[in-house]
Amino acid sequence: MCLAIGLMAWLAMTALFDPTANAWAPKCLLHAATGLQCPSCGFQRAAHALLHGRFVEAWNYNWFLFLVLPYVAALVVGECLPGGPWRERIRAFTHHRYVLYAYLTLYFLWGILRNIWGI
Repeated sequence: MCLAIGLMAWLAMTALFDPTANAWAPKCLLHAATGLQCPSCGFQRAAHALLHGRFVEAWNYNWFLFLVLPYVAALVVGECLPGGPWRERIRAFTHHRYVLYAYLTLYFLWGILRNIWGI
């Protein structure tokens, strides 16, 4: 339940306040120190654009967000559903080590590729 509440609070803040126009929005320490983009660089801006229906802009900020959204949605649903077979099936998927390994591998691969390609 805490995951859902935290996610909803973050979504509300991201929808209400543009991260590019607010100094309080967290900045990427890796980018500030090295000039390289971490795999998460642009998530806040992409989420803000997505919440305002600007899909192409969100895509241009960070492609990986679109790959992560179904997984995060499954995590939230798996936590919020009452006990039962559907909850256990969703949780078995989201907590399976191969799914976690796949997402972590894609995350770091995305971080490498975006710096090579300059996107």
